[in-house]
Amino acid sequence: MPKKFTIKTHHGKYLCAEPAHTVVGNRDAAAAWEHREVIKLGGGKVYLKSAHGKYLSAETNGTVVANRDTPKEWETFHVHKLGNKKVHFKTHHGKYLCVEPSGKVIADRAAPKEWETFEFRKTH
Repeated sequence: MPKKFTIKTHHGKYLCAEPAHTVVGNRDAAAAWEHREVIKLGGGKVYLKSAHGKYLSAETNGTVVANRDTPKEWETFHVHKLGNKKVHFKTHHGKYLCVEPSGKVIADRAAPKEWETFEFRKTH
């Protein structure tokens, strides 16, 4: 059974998948749209499924969306555990997921630093 989590950014905001399939990191609190299923694949890889039933995907240009009905390679994220529930997400394209101070979510970083660090918070 998949586990439900919220994902908090380095900036203290929550990751949110909106109904229009955009993904932002600008929410002050974790309401329904900020919860997601984390589906473990083994080998440190996961799918992230939004509250709207869509999978998060990292495009080759760094765009991150939540509009996939069926997960494949581009919807696969490798979780690098850092301890204390902190992680980095590496995409299928070899780039790291990042949230800028504005809340924009992109996946175009070659190496992880502070803005590429997230915190898992289990909810169910």
